[in-house]
Amino acid sequence: MRSIASSEFSNRLLATTGLLLGALLHAAQAQEAPLPQNCFDLWKERNQYYADAHYCFKTQKAKNEFKEAMKTCSVDDESRLRLSEEQLRRIAKIIQRERAYGCSSN
Repeated sequence: MRSIASSEFSNRLLATTGLLLGALLHAAQAQEAPLPQNCFDLWKERNQYYADAHYCFKTQKAKNEFKEAMKTCSVDDESRLRLSEEQLRRIAKIIQRERAYGCSSN
């Protein structure tokens, strides 16, 4: 009898833990920082992710803005950058906002 009760308790505990983890994840996503409200700040945040991933910028504007990052750049192809799913989602939102604002891609 105790093993059944213990098993039921374990199953309920696992279910409750899963629900709590899901709620925490949802809360963390809901607290995401608001997107910048102008083209330059959107561009800078988007490119900061690339700089942090050691991207070697091609445009002079980016090279000038991210001089320090250019000293350690090692990735020439954007598709080869190692970005987390969270970073990729944020970048996609930034690009969407840039398009809505009519920002230039550079």
